[in-house]
Amino acid sequence: STVMHRRTGRKSRKEEEEVRQKLTPEKEHQVLDRCYFRCRLGFHPTIWQWKEVALAIVQKRKPHKTLGKLWERKFKKRHPEAKSRFSSQLDFVCNTKGNNVELITRFFEEYISIIQDFKIKPQNTYNIDEIGFRIICNIDGSQEFITVIERVCGDGSTLDPTIILKAEEFVAEWFHKLPHIPENILFGRSHNGWTGKHMAKKFLERNFGNGSITDQKAKETNDYRLLIFDCHSSHVNLTFLEYCINHKIIPFCLPPHTMHRLQPLDVAIFSPYKHFYQKGLTKRFENHDYGIGKDNFYEVLVAARRQAFTTKNIISGFWNTGLIPTDGTIVLRKL
Repeated sequence: STVMHRRTGRKSRKEEEEVRQKLTPEKEHQVLDRCYFRCRLGFHPTIWQWKEVALAIVQKRKPHKTLGKLWERKFKKRHPEAKSRFSSQLDFVCNTKGNNVELITRFFEEYISIIQDFKIKPQNTYNIDEIGFRIICNIDGSQEFITVIERVCGDGSTLDPTIILKAEEFVAEWFHKLPHIPENILFGRSHNGWTGKHMAKKFLERNFGNGSITDQKAKETNDYRLLIFDCHSSHVNLTFLEYCINHKIIPFCLPPHTMHRLQPLDVAIFSPYKHFYQKGLTKRFENHDYGIGKDNFYEVLVAARRQAFTTKNIISGFWNTGLIPTDGTIVLRKL
């Protein structure tokens, strides 16, 4: 009987299962804590991402260890309280167009909490996002896509862009004509001209890593930095988030479908940015210069940036999204 088994020292089924687990109960609570913190920052992980966090903890001590095929099911059974935190596609459908008052209100409550808990200052608050441009090559008139990652700061300043070209390899001739390239600008390449996890990590290290401009600014008073962006797949991965947290950067994700209301770059910068870029192209066409390729794209882009990324526009972006100074009613009144 069960009583006799206990008297003879036999373990219960639960205790035997704990012995067989790759993660001890204490380690599993570490998984919960990490994932709950990610939820607080706006990242509602799927069960697969919970497993990714758990695997990272397991492999920290034993690099070749893996988790069993049934780990997800058993984990949810052991921790039913975590079920409501799992991300689902329903969240994205219900919050279409970002017009959900409850969603926006909850976002500002959490945002204010983060600002207060980590004592975030405007000069250490950043918004990053990517924008796409098409170029028309001289040779055959074909078009290519170039991604530019931009970031602005709550004090009205901006950082140099990251430009991702569609290419398998760089060609030296593309850079011969580039005038006065800033030291912190980053050029990348991909097979389609889009960003990805590797490129996102590169730009993060360049602009927010040790010795970067933002790092030096924050270290003067040993402050945390806040990084606001949308939940694009190229950003939301364990490596990116762990890097942020290990370098006193708080990554904060905007709710789905709210970029046009809560993202400073979308609200105040990208529209004039596109306008001035198109204006630059029109001027070139009027002068019978019909081609814009990788070798002269930066020349047109930097002229558009100079007109769009003004201190006034940047501060306006943070103000109109209710982020700096913090005032959620600015957004809620527009719903």
